[in-house]
Amino acid sequence: MANKEKLIELFSGIHKKYDLLNHVLSLYLDKRWRTSLVEQAMPLHVSRVLDVCTGTGDLAIEFASRNPRAMVVGIDIVEQMLSLGLDKIKKVGLDGRIVLQKSDLFHLPFKDGVFDAVSIGFGLRNLHDMRSGVREMARVLKHGGLLLILELTRPQNPLLQKMHNFYLNNVVPKAGGMISGSEYSYAYLSSSIFRFLKKDEVIELLKSEMLNDVHYKSLSGGIASIFIGKK
Repeated sequence: MANKEKLIELFSGIHKKYDLLNHVLSLYLDKRWRTSLVEQAMPLHVSRVLDVCTGTGDLAIEFASRNPRAMVVGIDIVEQMLSLGLDKIKKVGLDGRIVLQKSDLFHLPFKDGVFDAVSIGFGLRNLHDMRSGVREMARVLKHGGLLLILELTRPQNPLLQKMHNFYLNNVVPKAGGMISGSEYSYAYLSSSIFRFLKKDEVIELLKSEMLNDVHYKSLSGGIASIFIGKK
């Protein structure tokens, strides 16, 4: 896991091609995964949502689009990503319902228990201290609120895992490097998937921070997963 300064440097360097590469390298599955995450919160009829590590705001936009009465706050530490996100939000006419701001996940500028749902998409594995990050996200959740984590994970099927390993080791760094101009950045992003916790370890982490009804949903054969915990 990289420290804050390294992450700012990394994502600032690839921000212009970040959305394109998310789509291409996920084989255009990433939007479907975000939709699946937002669907997990639909029974709550959420009115206030916090999306941390929001990047260019795709998950925040998905929440606002599918919950017409919800106000959504997206936070990130990379100004260039937020700037792109603001442009996207204006284009889809949601600038009155989504607020993006620069903020550190480990020191959220919100009182305890103010959000119905807190989400993080493809960001947990980059945190240098996942436990503290989960604790802070849980702090700002209302009682009965949901913590929703979308993350790239490792498939368990042996054949799919072998193909996935080849893809991460060979295709992602090369393709990411060609399009973004930074092979190092996408080599890091691939290695972060290999280093990420096993699914049962994520479950135990959420339980250790006093979240209940903790479970996960595998997506696309397990190459992505949604982890869910209730406060």
